[in-house]
Order: sequence, then structure tokens, then C-alpha cells
Amino acid sequence: MFCFRIASVYAARALGPGPLDISGSLDVTSLADIVDLVIAEGCFGETGAALEALQAAAMATDPVIVAAYEKIARDEQRHAELAFRFVRWALEQDAPAVQERIQAVLDSEFGQAHEARSVAEPCLSALIGVSLAA
Repeated sequence: MFCFRIASVYAARALGPGPLDISGSLDVTSLADIVDLVIAEGCFGETGAALEALQAAAMATDPVIVAAYEKIARDEQRHAELAFRFVRWALEQDAPAVQERIQAVLDSEFGQAHEARSVAEPCLSALIGVSLAA
């Protein structure tokens, strides 16, 4: 809600969240398919969002905006950490299938080109290494 308050000040009118379309959100239910989503949206997406928020905080001059971006970065980092923990748990459930999905993402154009690759790739590679050693 903090960001809506800031946006409302800039817009000179009250702003808030709108409806959220959740259609299709429960269509994917296999562990391997969920791992794909978590890697893309959590490991890469949330990591990328944290990095972007840190960069925006460094560039902002308004202390209120700096604080907002720093809070967003911390939140996004926690979300990314949760995604990596989920992938670790998924590896414990079905290592061969999950390892295959991780490697496929790392080898894909998405994994190769994503702005968060420098952080996500070593973390995912370490998880595969831990899983192979177990």
C-alpha cells in the first residue's frame, strides 16, 4: 500500500489495486511444471526485480522514493530466496525431473538472456550440484 500512497500523491488522486485475473492460475499442478514457473517467476523474475529496485534506489534523489525502492528490493529478495528454497525442496522430492527442468532453463534462450542470470545461474547450478552429490 506504500507505493499506492506515493502514486496517489503524484497523481493528485487516490489510487489503489484493481481486480486480479486469476483464471488459469491452477492449471499447472505437476511438480516439474510448478518448478518451471518458480524458476522463471521466482528465481529469475524476483531476483531481477530486486536488482532493478536496488538500481532505482541508487539513482533516486527523493529520500521517500529511495526508501520505497529499498523496501521493494528487500521484499523481492525475500521472494527470490523463497523460490530457491522451493527448488531445493523440489529436488528432494524428484531430483531427476527437477534437475532436468533446471538445466533446460539454464540452457534456454530465456535463461541465457535474462538480466538476473549472473545471480540465478550460479544458485541453480549449486542446487543441481548439491542434488547430484546427495
